[in-house]
Amino acid sequence: MSRTQINQSLVPSANASIQNIINIADNGGFEIWQRTTSFTNPAINTYTADRWKVSVTGAPSWVVSRDSTPANVDNGTYSMSVNITSVGGSTVFNLYQLIEDFAAYRGKTLTVSMRVKASVAGKIQIRLESDLSSTFSSFHSGSGTFETLTATLLIPTNASQLDIQVGMLGLSSPVATQFWVDSAMLVMGNQAIPFVPTNPQVDLARCQRYFQILTNLINNYLPEFCGQVETATHVTGHTRRFIVPMRTNPTVVISSPSHFSVSNSSGGSVAVANIGVSGINTGDGSAFVWSANVAAGLTAGAMSLVIVTTTGGFISFSADL
Repeated sequence: MSRTQINQSLVPSANASIQNIINIADNGGFEIWQRTTSFTNPAINTYTADRWKVSVTGAPSWVVSRDSTPANVDNGTYSMSVNITSVGGSTVFNLYQLIEDFAAYRGKTLTVSMRVKASVAGKIQIRLESDLSSTFSSFHSGSGTFETLTATLLIPTNASQLDIQVGMLGLSSPVATQFWVDSAMLVMGNQAIPFVPTNPQVDLARCQRYFQILTNLINNYLPEFCGQVETATHVTGHTRRFIVPMRTNPTVVISSPSHFSVSNSSGGSVAVANIGVSGINTGDGSAFVWSANVAAGLTAGAMSLVIVTTTGGFISFSADL
């Protein structure tokens, strides 16, 4: 059964339990932050919390970050903080999420709700948008407390995009301020549903469909990168499965070859000259081939593992929208 069918079967009724409602939005509780937990002056189309993307104009000074302060969290452990210290000619400060299976909701009514905390009136709102139509919530009152903002939209039958948004959505007079967002919920029907937390394991897996990052503590091995030494200068390996099957063949980003080494037959490490990933195939759940070159020091036929040797070393796979 698809996520859409599940939602259809669980549209609220007099006898329905909201605890059984499945949130169409991913990472609605802002609990998953695989990339990092703070983004200073994030550029347009930058991802912050998993599945939440930036839309911004001008050159503002602002920080999008994870916040665990109890007073700033509506549900769970974290919320998203958006701290705008200078508008810099901007009129848009918008965090949004593209809905992958938009076609499943054509001709159906959807409602998005979010819990938002702000201290300035008439500036922060949410929007539910297709490429053909959109609807806005009311503005936050500026009470300094969490308020529920909602928006409902009948999705056009020929819509080719669907997204949910929160922030200053094209104001003529934006202001420097800070606001918090939590408990984003997107459901079928014309009524907002109180936030239903997603099981943490499922929440992470849903995010890893779009983005996965491999990193580790300094001087620890990456178990996903286990291979065989072919020559004294070359090692290669095949990783059978991604952590979670990805949406499509991902783009690979490797922080820097200098952040890694490979193990030799005696358990020592040899600095990597270059490292690469190829042969990515998500169609059958298989993953990728990796290889690394060193100047010398490996023994043909031995097993070798990749080691993170420098703070900030990572290998990421992005299939985000």
